[in-house]
Amino acid sequence: MAQKRRLKSKRVGFRRDATFSKCPSCTQFNTLRRSKTRSFMEGAIKNLTWFKVYRCTNCGWRGYKSTFILTIDGVKLIATYLIIALLTGFAVKYVIQRFVK
Repeated sequence: MAQKRRLKSKRVGFRRDATFSKCPSCTQFNTLRRSKTRSFMEGAIKNLTWFKVYRCTNCGWRGYKSTFILTIDGVKLIATYLIIALLTGFAVKYVIQRFVK
């Protein structure tokens, strides 16, 4: 029986749980916990971006950590799509300029 080839994932990035990462202040692992937002601005940042508010249980540090990470394959995929879009744009511009004259 032939084995099926697994295709690489075409996901641009993935979400991660920052509670398992290290604290930027005391550099201890697994001490970060989610913190409640205190102001409207913190709530807007939390809801509109991938940054969430965390607090360190060891040293008391409080700040933002990203919950989204780009993968190398994801960066390559984004770059490929941008190059294709630029080349298509230049080709359309050339065709339009050529036939409008």
